[in-house]
Amino acid sequence: MDRRNKEDLLLAWHLKSATDEERQWVEAELLRDPEFRARSDRIREILRPLDHWSIPTPPAGLPERILARIESSRGQTQHWQSTQTPDAPATTGERARILRFPAMREWVAVAACITILVGIVVPAISLTRDRAREALCAANLGSVFQGLALYRSAFDGALPYAGGGAATAWLPAGPQDAPYASNSRHAFLLAKLNFGPTTEDFVCPSRGSDFPMPRSEVADRGDFTSARNISYATLGLSGRNPMLRPAAQVIYASDVNPLFVGGRFNAGIDPQSNSPAHRGRGQNVLALDGSVEHRSTPEYGPRNDNIWLAGNLRRYRGVEAPADESDSFLIQGFPITDLTDSDQRSR
Repeated sequence: MDRRNKEDLLLAWHLKSATDEERQWVEAELLRDPEFRARSDRIREILRPLDHWSIPTPPAGLPERILARIESSRGQTQHWQSTQTPDAPATTGERARILRFPAMREWVAVAACITILVGIVVPAISLTRDRAREALCAANLGSVFQGLALYRSAFDGALPYAGGGAATAWLPAGPQDAPYASNSRHAFLLAKLNFGPTTEDFVCPSRGSDFPMPRSEVADRGDFTSARNISYATLGLSGRNPMLRPAAQVIYASDVNPLFVGGRFNAGIDPQSNSPAHRGRGQNVLALDGSVEHRSTPEYGPRNDNIWLAGNLRRYRGVEAPADESDSFLIQGFPITDLTDSDQRSR
């Protein structure tokens, strides 16, 4: 395949317009070819300004207001014409203004064009921006996997694990007898031990309130500074049965799990809901085999495993773990520095 076709496929992959076959080829090539990855990084940087492009919401009743203003101007012109007498002809400039004033049907056409632009073109631009953010999010997860693969190679296939013991809780409001240990500590090791991903790679561009942890602070800490430093939920390892070597098809990370908000379990959320990260349309997921894909439901694999749940459990206290080695159970991280005084007293 020539270079031009490769770059076209890479751009299509970033914009989420590639076919499944093209997407698989690009992702395999990204793992194989460092130069191809470098070109992907350049495209990623080019698309990054789209994250900061804010499209204002059109004012309510814009077409009607345009037509009303046109009708008002037309009425003023007719009034001016009615005040002229045959003995007092208009000046050359006044006649020119009358002759140049468009007919009402022409103004209606202009208003229709504006309506079309507002109703079609602007949403299309917004969709393109959203797809670019999804592509950048997928690229972040790809970077996380590269570090994950290096870590597993260095530690005999084990996943990053910061310890904590079998009785720790991964929710701040967990059982009183279970010491709190944020699940994000494990993924943090990839940045702390310099296995590749930077703190920027842990922030989804669609999460406007999230921001990367300063790289200068990584070496002195054992976890992210804030929950807003990590946009992704990762495989649960802090429960009573940590899974250090799960099956390859298990999902390791994804966009935020909607069931756990602010460090607490939200029983009012339907477990079939998508992550809120991409306006509820779906979530990017990273499997341990290195594949990254955008899925329109939280179900994954031949068993339709719900990645938000531990087995079939519907309620959580913060000590639950994946049901077995093929169960993907993704948990949001809530670093200890995010706990309020009342949270810490309740522990």
